[in-house]
Amino acid sequence: MGLLALPLLMVLAMLAGLAFWGGSEPGLEQLARLAVRSSAGVLTIDQVTGRLLGNWRLEGVRIQTVDLDLRLSVMEGRLRPLALLRGEAQMSLVRGQGVDLLIKEDPLDTSPLILPSLNFPLPLAVDRVEIEDFFIHDDSGVEFPNIEWIAGRLAAKNRRAHLEGGEYRMNGVTAQVQGTMDFEGKWPVDLRGGISIEVGKGAVPLSADFVIGAVLTDPVAEIDLTTPASTRINVSCTDLFGDLRWAGETTVARVSAHEILSLWQAKMAGADPAWPEPFFTEAHLTATGTTDGYTGKVRMQGQWTKSAAWPHLAALPPMTIEAELAGDTEGLQVPSLMVKSETGELRAQGMVNWLDDVHWQAELVSRELALAPYVPGWTGSMDARIKTSGRLAGDVLSGELELMALDGDLLGYPLSGTAQLRLDEAGLRVDSLRLRSGESELDVSGTVGEKMNLEVRAEVASLANLWPEAA
Repeated sequence: MGLLALPLLMVLAMLAGLAFWGGSEPGLEQLARLAVRSSAGVLTIDQVTGRLLGNWRLEGVRIQTVDLDLRLSVMEGRLRPLALLRGEAQMSLVRGQGVDLLIKEDPLDTSPLILPSLNFPLPLAVDRVEIEDFFIHDDSGVEFPNIEWIAGRLAAKNRRAHLEGGEYRMNGVTAQVQGTMDFEGKWPVDLRGGISIEVGKGAVPLSADFVIGAVLTDPVAEIDLTTPASTRINVSCTDLFGDLRWAGETTVARVSAHEILSLWQAKMAGADPAWPEPFFTEAHLTATGTTDGYTGKVRMQGQWTKSAAWPHLAALPPMTIEAELAGDTEGLQVPSLMVKSETGELRAQGMVNWLDDVHWQAELVSRELALAPYVPGWTGSMDARIKTSGRLAGDVLSGELELMALDGDLLGYPLSGTAQLRLDEAGLRVDSLRLRSGESELDVSGTVGEKMNLEVRAEVASLANLWPEAA
């Protein structure tokens, strides 16, 4: 009996220690203090409640290393202790709230990022992982949009983790994802799912299925966009955790303006239900960018659809549209835009900003633009230079348009003119509108709104200068 007493006492002591460390709140507090002391300043925990082998809660968790500073307001979970007897770690819930991740960058350190190799000592299964309010930024001022919600089921064994039923919400973006990641080398990934992006009231939301492969530091994505246009987009990224750079390319076959410009088209159709709609027989887009912005090129072939009010537009010859783009999360710059067809040429440049309200500035120049294809019976062509700017604040559209120069011929007579127009909530204001065709002149000023108040002065040498039927 004496020979068995010592081993028995040792087993009882181990069970007592296990009961204390894992089954009581003081034991959990002791484990937390031990983890903080052994981390050599990397880990701090403000408050601990619960027990390890059950429900536990940590508050004010902070992890600081050379490369990152991670803060969690709350981290809590529920462990199933009996699973440990089978050599598994099972948790019904792991939840984090108020997560702030600061990525530190040393501008003098140009060495590539080396990811650590991880190995789970026990198979791990978590029925539900939840992260609420996740903010990622770096010490240079770059900020990722705040992630509202991340959730899913997680299983891990050895060096591989598997995610199922993943959910993601961020500022109008929702996604579902599942797949695997290996925690060795450059962390190979194989993720797939779907995404939906709300782009504005009255607009068709963006939705897509995606596959993300390659490795975590340099992922490659294949995105099958389903709305507003059906197309496949190939995207590759480099240095995801450093000076992020990406490149993308896609070709769209036969898509309507309502599908790719649904918000604008809805505004125009609201103002005039008969507003004609163009469609594009082919559109090709290439773009490159960083976390700070992007540049791209677009080439499209387009035509007009049939319209009850504008039936002749469908008979117009195809037009080619080429544009150079540059932008960021706050707006879009268009250094050059060219629309060309057999009926003439239009060139433009400008910008659109949507940080607060939507506002724009643009300058347009037309060359040898034929009139008859767009306004039947009005023969001739014109060169024009136009400046415009405006703002869309909620449902209120305001803007200015200046016709700086107009030259050409109308109905066989020399044509010239200038104009200054303003639009606001009250209606249209014509500061000045001067047209000259042949020896006839027309001056207009005033307002058009709920009431019309226009002053018109006409000096008509011949009606043939101004009206097709008279000609």
